[in-house]
Parts: sequence; C-alpha cells; structure tokens
Amino acid sequence: MAKAKRNSGTWKQTKNKGGRPKIVLTQVEIDQIKALASCGCTNDEIVAVIALSTPISKTSLVRSFGAVIKKGRDSRNARLRHAQFKQAMAGNVTMQIWLGKQYLGQKDKSEFSSPDDEPPQEIRLTFIDK
Repeated sequence: MAKAKRNSGTWKQTKNKGGRPKIVLTQVEIDQIKALASCGCTNDEIVAVIALSTPISKTSLVRSFGAVIKKGRDSRNARLRHAQFKQAMAGNVTMQIWLGKQYLGQKDKSEFSSPDDEPPQEIRLTFIDK
C-alpha cells in the first residue's frame, strides 16, 4: 500500500515497508489445504503439513485461507451426511433412530410408574463404608 509523504513542500509516493508479507501459495498447496480440511484435519495439522514447503502460522493460515478451509470442511460434512443417510436407507436402524433425533426432533420417551400410578414419596439411600 502506498502512502503520501510530504518532503520539502511536495508530495511523494512511498512504499509501505511495514506489516507482514503476503502469503503466496501455489495452487497445489491450496488444493492440499482443501483436501486436508475435507478429511478432518485440524488447523494445526494443516499447518504442520503445509509448513514443510512454506513457513506459515496457524493464524496466518486461517486469516489467508479460511474460505478454502471452510469449503473443504463443508465438503466433508456433506459426504458424511450422505454416507449416514445411505446407511439409514439401507436399513441400519441405529442410524435411522439417530437421524430421526437429529433432523426430526424425535426423542426417547422415559416413563416411570409405580403400582398405584403415583410417584414415590421418598427414596432412601444408605451408603456403607468398607
């Protein structure tokens, strides 16, 4: 970014020499970030892999390539949902119940009853030390 600077009554353009240098990665490295995010790698793990070829911090990674990471993780989530749905449609009852709870608001119903259909009045617990 250029700044205007007054020098002896005239204005001159000077280069900004401050700040961090822009991180420039190859398309292969950007695709690698997306692939690592899409298989569930954490930001620390992505940095560990990418930093082998280009020095980069976790903060810089997220700041510069957050959209790429989000796209990779969204892709992972969509593939996982598809696999879960496919399992449920194939007859996996556990997956059907779980998806019903997640998406349809279904829940387990717990019922307690006593012989007289009245709630218990008192419960006593006794603990014995050994």
